[in-house]
Amino acid sequence: MAQYSVTFGCGHKGIVNLIGKHSERECKLKYYEEYGMCSDCYRKQKEKEREDAEVRAIQRVLNNDMKLFVYAEFLPYTDDDEIKVFIYVDGLSYETELIKDNVNGIQDKYTDAGFLYQNPEGRVKDDKKCWGKVVSQGEISETLHLLGNCGCCEFLDIDYCKRAEEAIFTELNIKERAEKLHESYLKHMKRLGKWKSEVPEQPDILVGKYWNGTIYGKAQKSIYLDNIKTVITDEDAEMIEEWKKARSKYLEVREVVKNELRTIGIVGVCSSDLRRRVK
Repeated sequence: MAQYSVTFGCGHKGIVNLIGKHSERECKLKYYEEYGMCSDCYRKQKEKEREDAEVRAIQRVLNNDMKLFVYAEFLPYTDDDEIKVFIYVDGLSYETELIKDNVNGIQDKYTDAGFLYQNPEGRVKDDKKCWGKVVSQGEISETLHLLGNCGCCEFLDIDYCKRAEEAIFTELNIKERAEKLHESYLKHMKRLGKWKSEVPEQPDILVGKYWNGTIYGKAQKSIYLDNIKTVITDEDAEMIEEWKKARSKYLEVREVVKNELRTIGIVGVCSSDLRRRVK
């Protein structure tokens, strides 16, 4: 590695560290001199790009033409008989932030339409929060139509929404896959519930306390609760050991179940895919 003094394309001087063959370094130096920027100019350019992107995003909010993707995701990991659907929007971070900032009353439109900033239970992946609404399967087209008034203009046409709903159900047999996933989830939860039912109640001496999981001593047994030494009876020690073993087995099974559920996940259907199918 060697240091070189260079005059960047922005006209300012600086130091760069280069490695590689002499010819490669010469090429890099030439690039810096023609197109490179010093750290200050680069930072200013990025700030300008961010400001311009925010201005464009605000303008799209004002024109009711936000660049958002719409997803329909089945929620199979619930105990409900009917699988619900999570309709949510995602896209450029500037625009989703503008919703939270309620620019031009955009958040009011979403909340009035029943959309919340949430991460509902039942998702295949424990994903991030987003603006969405949990609905029954028969309410998809109506919900998509509501998004038209929230800035997703392609959904202003109710016929388009109906075709989009049809595409959601036909895309890779997603409904059938969700139903199988839901059935598998219920089976796994029943199995997990069996193990949980066999875990005895936590001994009273441990309730609400931090225990490091170790019992000390033989003739006189003791444990540390909230880092304070506590003498226990042989009966207490036996109950604690029984609970510890049963709980450890339950946690082991629970982790296996969680891993099995992760491997059979499904994906939502994005509006960019829908556009190609319904237009």
